Amino acid sequence: MSTLIVDYGMGNLRSVQKAFEHLGVPAVISSDPRMIAQAERVVLPGVGAFRDAIEALRQHDLINVLRDHIAADRPFLGICLGLQLLFDRSLEDGEHEGLGIIPGTVQRFQLPPEYKIPHMGWNQVDLCLSAAPADHVGHAAAGLTPVQALFAGLDASGIPPEPAAVSGDSTTTSGLDHHEVSSRPALKPWFYFVHSYHCVPNDQTWVAAMTSYGGPFVSVVGRGNVMATQFHPEKSQASGLRLLKNFVTLSSHPADTHTA
Repeated sequence: MSTLIVDYGMGNLRSVQKAFEHLGVPAVISSDPRMIAQAERVVLPGVGAFRDAIEALRQHDLINVLRDHIAADRPFLGICLGLQLLFDRSLEDGEHEGLGIIPGTVQRFQLPPEYKIPHMGWNQVDLCLSAAPADHVGHAAAGLTPVQALFAGLDASGIPPEPAAVSGDSTTTSGLDHHEVSSRPALKPWFYFVHSYHCVPNDQTWVAAMTSYGGPFVSVVGRGNVMATQFHPEKSQASGLRLLKNFVTLSSHPADTHTA
């Protein structure tokens, strides 16, 4: 079961690969569409400008192979810019078309003056159970959807030594119905963020988790085996390693996870 990290010239590729290596998981870095087409699991990381990223994907002839992988519902993990690229369009430095997997727009933070942009540092995520349709099973024995399984075993024990690094914001996510927050897959774990833009989906069923920075924003999306995070797991120490470990246990064929 191969894990492939997409190389399109933009991203902390080696950092992501080293995180998998720490877990004892072989992960290949490649820009070869044929290798991506054959991969069981694909990770799309990314840092930098949306316009440059989508153009790099075009130049490497990766647009269709990524869409095909996602359409086949094989495990896919987008990271930071890799999340934003899934959307219809971005308003970063003009208007630019994305992969068109998730209807919606990538927009710049509009924040009170006391909040710095980029949002940089540790913050918490709240998993929304109602946003993860139960049409697939990630860990069948536990009854979890794939996006819930991605957060299995995580809790707030990974609080960073200086929670104030969230840049003055309360670490409690506002604007959510906490009856919908799962304490089984995750209890508001901490992750590391660096971004100036955030995603605004038109279809709320894609929203898997929210985070607060001057107000709530979407920090995780997920549907079936397709999921993406605004934060950087590879920079998030124990919490990030656990999430990556959970990702590589996901099956492309949910029925295969059932036990007699």
